[in-house]
Amino acid sequence: MHETQVIRLSRKDTLDAICQVIEDLPPNTSLWLVAPWRLAITRRLFNLKRLHYAAERAHVVLHLVSAHRETRLLAREAGLMAHFMLPFRLRRHAHRLGKGRSRPDSLVTRRVLIEGVLEKHLGYRRRLSLGGAFAGLLTIALLVATAAATFVALVPQAEVQIQPVAQPVSASFRVRASPVYREVDYSAAVIPARPVQVIVEERAEEPATGGLDVPDGYASGEVIFANRTDQPVIVPKGTIVRTGSGVNARFATVSDVEVPGQLYAHARVGIVALDPGPVGNAQPLTINIVEGDIGYKVDVLNTSPTQGGTVRRTPVVTAEDFERLSAKLLEQLTRDAYAQLVGELEEGEFIPAQSLDVRIMSQTYDQVVGQRSAVASMTMKVVARGTAVDGKALEQLAIQFLIQRGAEGEELQIIPNSLVIHRSEEIEKDRDEILFSVQARGMVTPVIDIARLQAHLRGKTIAAAEAWLSENVMLAVPPQVSVQPSWWERLPWLPARLKVHILAGET
Repeated sequence: MHETQVIRLSRKDTLDAICQVIEDLPPNTSLWLVAPWRLAITRRLFNLKRLHYAAERAHVVLHLVSAHRETRLLAREAGLMAHFMLPFRLRRHAHRLGKGRSRPDSLVTRRVLIEGVLEKHLGYRRRLSLGGAFAGLLTIALLVATAAATFVALVPQAEVQIQPVAQPVSASFRVRASPVYREVDYSAAVIPARPVQVIVEERAEEPATGGLDVPDGYASGEVIFANRTDQPVIVPKGTIVRTGSGVNARFATVSDVEVPGQLYAHARVGIVALDPGPVGNAQPLTINIVEGDIGYKVDVLNTSPTQGGTVRRTPVVTAEDFERLSAKLLEQLTRDAYAQLVGELEEGEFIPAQSLDVRIMSQTYDQVVGQRSAVASMTMKVVARGTAVDGKALEQLAIQFLIQRGAEGEELQIIPNSLVIHRSEEIEKDRDEILFSVQARGMVTPVIDIARLQAHLRGKTIAAAEAWLSENVMLAVPPQVSVQPSWWERLPWLPARLKVHILAGET
């Protein structure tokens, strides 16, 4: 029969101590480790893999019990068997790490003892005396009574909702949040705060809005070569001809051409501009110069215009593009920095967005002004500083102001779910301190002692509890009392099973 061990871990237990316990167990032991909610060592995959390795080396079947969902996911990823809760049959056998290791509190040990007792009694069943039978019946009766008492004490639970007579109050005041203070100063209306800082960096781009016309297509046409001699002349491909006046446009012949051997004999050939754009669009009779030695043998002239030299619009980065992109990126980084700071706040804290101070640490442009580019892009790094205000301290201060607005000579309290606080968006900042206005409102009522109510209500029937509340507490509406399970008629005896909710009721 395999041995089963159940150990409840504490937050003080170390990973090495747990591994040592696993290695000390006999082979084939089934070990159940029950981890508390905030046990840090079970929230890292590396630690869980170490436990799995230690269990494999000791031939121990390891189970991890945790109510934390992420811990169970990591445990399964590490190869462990993970459970939400410990099976009921194992709960009474759990012990703490380091206790009882000399004599393990295991199911096998308990089961052997129980089987030995049963075997002893069954073997001498016929010798059982009348006194022994009576003692056995008495023991059973005591067990039943204990179970019934436990059921009555633990199983029922009740909820009591009361709406006491209350008066609405409101208050307006100025608050100073200062990192110098650790507690609320009610007389000066100062609450604790702390400076927070984050550095963020990001790259962004925007379409360039500038434009520039650049040459695109090459102009083409025809020219006529005329012989200046009485000998045949071959004009080779690539011969350069150009305009003789105005803008100097140069062209090259696209093929060889032979001019007949007769004075002023002529021949046509195609030409194409050497430079793109409108500069190659020459007017008729303007191309009249032949470059090179061939120019001594032939004359040239275009009888028709050359065409096809075009331009296209290309985007260009402007200074305005960089200014707009810088402002947009700064705004985006401010939002990102604020979101990151809010995500790192402690419970109850808040950062007024207006308290955020964002300063540019560096900005790098990927282009220069006037550069041909479809986009303007840049990288910016900023440092954002803000003030994290203690929201719980603000609530305490607001409650104190509201109670002071209540009836004099009476001990009052604020009904929790009635407290509403509005903070002004306008703040004044002095280094890490900020000042802002607050408007608070809520319902105040005479102090209600919850413990006293629970002490008087426990064990009463629903009708008796409602009657007692109506007689002893000033209520705006009749109380509501509910018990679970619904067929149970009395309120539980344990105060922990009796919840009292105070709701906002008006006069």
